[in-house]
Amino acid sequence: EWISKIRYEWKLDTINTARNLDIPVVNVHTPCDLMHVGHTRGVFDRKSDATLGEIAAELNEVEEIKTTPYEEAVVHGDPDAKPGLVYNPMGAGWRPPLSMFEMACEVGINSAVFVSPDENFFAMGRKYNVNIVELPHNSNDNHGINLMLDELEKVQPLTIYDAHNFRRVRRV
Repeated sequence: EWISKIRYEWKLDTINTARNLDIPVVNVHTPCDLMHVGHTRGVFDRKSDATLGEIAAELNEVEEIKTTPYEEAVVHGDPDAKPGLVYNPMGAGWRPPLSMFEMACEVGINSAVFVSPDENFFAMGRKYNVNIVELPHNSNDNHGINLMLDELEKVQPLTIYDAHNFRRVRRV
């Protein structure tokens, strides 16, 4: 109960800050996740003949990942394997329910892409011989919002400040 109350109060911090400063606020977490998903899927599509290790290395060259200490894309399984049929369900959360991952394994995926998978996902991957590419959480959130801001700045110049885990990275 205590943790639930703290989480609720933490979520209100942003709302209360915006209210006290009399500024509008909007949550764009899911759209930003989906911007990152589009980038990640593009890398997998472009590199379908590469190994998972090579794909992870390319993902680790994304500026937000490269410059965030202790965060990198990691292959759990065989880094020399080709991606094959890839399950990439990111967006609106870190990962799907384990039962959905098992259904994907049962229909024959070769690889899966998750943010913050736990040992249950790794065990399921081993059971079905499915490799998992684990993406770092904070730097991928940062990457997604930067991709979104790149698009918004094409329409309207914005004043953006770095704060907390966010660092603005602009792409040409």
